Amino acid sequence: MSEKNGATFIEISLAFLLGAATGAALGLLFAPASGAETRKKIKNEFDEISKDVKEKAEEYKDKAALKLSQMKEKAHSSYDHAKEKITKGFKGAQGAPVEPQEE
Repeated sequence: MSEKNGATFIEISLAFLLGAATGAALGLLFAPASGAETRKKIKNEFDEISKDVKEKAEEYKDKAALKLSQMKEKAHSSYDHAKEKITKGFKGAQGAPVEPQEE
């Protein structure tokens, strides 16, 4: 991903998720409710945020795997191309006349 104003998309996403979690937790803690009710709300919010983080992690893992696959393919292609050029160079050199060396 490209950088915008010095922060990457991942950093912005994580900051957003952290801010959302903090806001939700503070909202629940200061809302008038019983202790059991508040703990249940916090657990539910935590579970929801945890699910979101796992989904984002899976998404980034998939993107990284795709990028790695593309890089491997490009490396193999470059290797094959270089090998072909070297092989052609050797074959051409084998048929080229030998120049006498000056001493």
